[in-house]
Amino acid sequence: MQDSDFEDIRPYRDYEFKKVIKRIISDKWILRGVRKYVCPRCPVIIYPFVHTVIRLWLMVKLAPVKTIDDFHTEIIRKTVLLWAEDNTTSGVTWSGEEHINRDKSILYITNHRDIVMDSSFLSMILMDLKLKTPEIAFGDNLLMNQLTSDLIRINKGFIVKRNLPIRERIVESVKLSRYILYTLRNGHAIWLAQREGRAKDGDDRSNPSIIKMLYLSQRKGGMSFSDYINSINIIPVAISYQLDPCDSMKARELWKLKTEGVYKKKPKEDLMSIVRGIRDWKDGVHYSFNPILKGEWKDAQHVAEAIDRDIHGSYHLWPENYIASDEIHACSEYRKEYTEEEKMAFLRRFAHMNPEMRKISLEIYAKPVENRESSRKRK
Repeated sequence: MQDSDFEDIRPYRDYEFKKVIKRIISDKWILRGVRKYVCPRCPVIIYPFVHTVIRLWLMVKLAPVKTIDDFHTEIIRKTVLLWAEDNTTSGVTWSGEEHINRDKSILYITNHRDIVMDSSFLSMILMDLKLKTPEIAFGDNLLMNQLTSDLIRINKGFIVKRNLPIRERIVESVKLSRYILYTLRNGHAIWLAQREGRAKDGDDRSNPSIIKMLYLSQRKGGMSFSDYINSINIIPVAISYQLDPCDSMKARELWKLKTEGVYKKKPKEDLMSIVRGIRDWKDGVHYSFNPILKGEWKDAQHVAEAIDRDIHGSYHLWPENYIASDEIHACSEYRKEYTEEEKMAFLRRFAHMNPEMRKISLEIYAKPVENRESSRKRK
């Protein structure tokens, strides 16, 4: 296998960096965004001049950057991620880093709550630990234009093609499986979400189809299923946000599905979710790394259940999760886990909602508590 086998799905490489960066910093949306940030009251008549100055400044700023990894550590980490940590969280913390073997290529499988920040904060943590940052799976539904495609692929994103006819889907799934194996064998890390799409109801469950896809590259004369799963070094990671910036959007979607049986996304709704996820307040954020999966695996369902046990069991619960659980069950079982002030502040978050949406919102936050308790019973 080689890069040319995966031209349409792989991330950009170092030799493509300069060409792609030049295209990005010349894009009108980038220039507009920087202008609004540095010069919000700029007169319309001098927009072209200001855009030229911004483009030249960006060229100078990026001139010393030669590789994708340098771009991540010197630009993305020190600007976007540092800004997000400082301005939208009370701190990004983690536990279990001792489970990450520095001599192995790791396949990180996490729960999925935020389109961009799940993998972004993971990369930031791994940078801080001086570990390899992963290549990141992105659905092709997010490739809205050339700019988003460039931003995803220059940030180590590889493309997962969705909504294809059944025959094309099988072909692309085999290619994706081969690409993941190719990447791991070349010493790089990979990030995958445990399911397609976010767990909007707060119930983090692995889709066995993801595990089946991983094995497709081996189905003709390769390793046994169990040996292959053990060989690709899967580390389940539980991601926990104290507050979800998109909780009201998720609750509204679930409410519409419940009351009307269907929900149709608005134009650019995914983009709105991305912006909220990056920009809005999350309070605490925690990543829990679990040991590499090892065992005798019967099938994909068996592996998915093991990933779920690890994610549910290591999920960091916040006062808000306990408050939501007590509210949903009209009890005070977890009363020692939060203060009255924390309770009142959290419940005010949903004061504008109708009773049905409020209940759904609380269920989203309460579900991890239920899953933690179920995980303990299964052990």
